Amino acid sequence: SEQCEEEEKRLETEMEEFSSLALDAEDALAELEVLLKQLTQAKERNVHQERLQMEREIQLEKLKLEQERLRVDEEERQHNYELRKMEIELEARRKEVEAEKEMDLK
Repeated sequence: SEQCEEEEKRLETEMEEFSSLALDAEDALAELEVLLKQLTQAKERNVHQERLQMEREIQLEKLKLEQERLRVDEEERQHNYELRKMEIELEARRKEVEAEKEMDLK
């Protein structure tokens, strides 16, 4: 009832956060594509130095993406755990109510 409504609102907020995180990941991928294009356009005389710098930046972006992915995965695991817990609690409560009704009928 009220607790369920609050839980639904919390879950909706979490889903919006997941959508936002997905958009952030897309932005990071777009930035990575830009870095790769810049790498291919590096001038010949300083290609080696620029390539090393770009590779460091790309590695950093990959690490950031991986860190973000792990964080999102953990949030999703927690979210799924909370959902399952709620389902179990609701089922237990439903059985309690059912048992109470049966007792009332006797």
